[in-house]
Amino acid sequence: MSGPAIGLERQPLVGNDAPFHRVTQVQAPIVLFHGDKDEEIYYQSSLRLKALLKPSDRLVLLPGAGHNGMTNNPAYQRELTTLLGGNNDTKKRSDNE
Repeated sequence: MSGPAIGLERQPLVGNDAPFHRVTQVQAPIVLFHGDKDEEIYYQSSLRLKALLKPSDRLVLLPGAGHNGMTNNPAYQRELTTLLGGNNDTKKRSDNE
């Protein structure tokens, strides 16, 4: 099988129809995570994307994280816990019950 899967055709990377610019239509809060060791996506691309977002949206740089495996990064885990309104004490209590 060759070519993209149905519905996953390549989209233009520039212009108003580019997926990059569609983030301006998102009303929900957005948090971007970018690993400082990412060799797939340039940090500058994340900065460009962040510039299109609402002022309350955030870009979080993850020290030591590459393109993959960031879910094991302590900074990612802390940020996600904060975003979800929890804290580590709640998780520890749940684990011990």
